[in-house]
Amino acid sequence: MAEHGASPLGHVIDQPTLELPWWNPPTYELRVELPQIAGVQITRFMVMELVAAVLVVLFVVPVVRHASRHHVTRGGFMNAFETLLLFIPR
Repeated sequence: MAEHGASPLGHVIDQPTLELPWWNPPTYELRVELPQIAGVQITRFMVMELVAAVLVVLFVVPVVRHASRHHVTRGGFMNAFETLLLFIPR
């Protein structure tokens, strides 16, 4: 059978590199090799999980503190996040 090009699923397979947008032609990307820590290879999915966890903490903790201090919240931002927090199962 004839050889084909790269796999079409190559962009969803976990890799030990992180590609970031950058200004160097022709690829316009900065490829960062991720390290091994205590024999465990850090992968791009692990990095994205860490980024998501940090974003959740940065947004949810202030909203919960505000909601615990004030019984009635004011403003669209606080009301939107309070609505989202209402549907988190206990």
